[in-house]
Amino acid sequence: MRHLTMRLAAIAVIVLALSGCSSSAPQQAGASNDEDVAEMFVMRMDNRESRMETVRYNGDIYVPLTEIGRFFALHIRGEGNFIDLVPGGTGIPEAEGASGWPDKLGLEGRDPEEVQIHFAGIRSYLQPLLFEGRLFVSAAHFAEQFDRSVAVDLDGKVIGLGDKPELPIVAVNGEEVSEEEFNFFYIPLVKSLDTIAYTDANNRNIDLDLKRKEALDTVSERVILRQKVKQHRIGLEEADYDRLNAKLDEIVTLNNGIASMRELASRYDSTFSQMVNVLKEDYLAAKLRDTLLSEVKASDKEIADYYENNKETMTEPRRVRVNQIMLTVPYGEDGEVDLAAKEARKTMMEELLGRIKAGEDFYELMKAYTEDTEYAKYPNGYLLDFSSDLVAEGQTAFDMQAGQISDVVETKYAFHILKLEEVLPEMRLSLEEGRDAIRSRLESAAKEQRWLELLHQWKVESDIRIH
Repeated sequence: MRHLTMRLAAIAVIVLALSGCSSSAPQQAGASNDEDVAEMFVMRMDNRESRMETVRYNGDIYVPLTEIGRFFALHIRGEGNFIDLVPGGTGIPEAEGASGWPDKLGLEGRDPEEVQIHFAGIRSYLQPLLFEGRLFVSAAHFAEQFDRSVAVDLDGKVIGLGDKPELPIVAVNGEEVSEEEFNFFYIPLVKSLDTIAYTDANNRNIDLDLKRKEALDTVSERVILRQKVKQHRIGLEEADYDRLNAKLDEIVTLNNGIASMRELASRYDSTFSQMVNVLKEDYLAAKLRDTLLSEVKASDKEIADYYENNKETMTEPRRVRVNQIMLTVPYGEDGEVDLAAKEARKTMMEELLGRIKAGEDFYELMKAYTEDTEYAKYPNGYLLDFSSDLVAEGQTAFDMQAGQISDVVETKYAFHILKLEEVLPEMRLSLEEGRDAIRSRLESAAKEQRWLELLHQWKVESDIRIH
């Protein structure tokens, strides 16, 4: 899991610029193409074929969701703007509208940007377009979900779907890891060496060998965890799907949208679907860890001994309690700050500050204007210390006196006017006051140690063969 965390952290700091486009006949957010044309293609896969209408759009081939769904033996469920595709169909092309596959899915007049297409509960980020009342999706991006390669013959009007080459790199307990899966972890490690100015080629080769061993260890561990998840029948529940999709939304938003994510993946010779699969596998591994380590508890004696040995550090740091009026910094569709709107927000905050100084009630203005949706949950204000993520606010508040109101404070995502309600000095905690924090610390350390021991044990017990 540490490997995915590192990879996603690297992804999260890469922001790509997206170009805006005007809309055209097929409706898809921010896209257009002069080559839009409907034509019939034959889709072939595993000695099966089906003729289906296609739309050539922005250099890609789009096919009707209903038809390619049937072709991949999927059932459809959901309603409105939510579509979930799950395995279990016959895989035999049927008449339009048959077997739960309505031809148009009731989407006439809807914005395709609002349609969410999921595969077995996980959001795919397929960007559909609506053409002549039917929902179309990219054939390549759809096939990617099933690890299929796509070859398009524009002259012969054929879309060929094939298996990607499976060159085994390592086998773990008989389960082979393909070169594609291995490269997902190996290539970013190789690219990390590109910034190093080697004076001796042998040194680079040595580092490449080390990176290869690191990637082999990563994929071997992941296969073992995959097998243990299956062995212990760890699965996903409705709340898990909600959390996974929320995390995906966060990652995609941080990277300026799915187009940027796909471009980023291609730089590392991988796909967005691979990223999603890794995230899902890590989530399942975390559930496995929680299940196997649920009985790891800290005893009362361990807690008391820890307290006795660490009394001097068992303190509550100096904190402040604040209320705030907050207006968010507006961002445009391109992911950049809307400078004009931002200046207008700042001006509005300065006017509010002037009204407070003129005698208007801070709390009434807070209720009327703040965009802080959480403030109602904290009627006495927020508690901040120097470790708070709200660094600028924390520093400002720590310079104030109780009852004082700040000037307009600007942070990355918002403007704030703070009122300092109370200063809480540093205090020494009793055993009872520190018990929960000590228990959490001890159990976290014990679980981490036990997990590392389990991983080592599983690796020793496993049959790992490098090809």
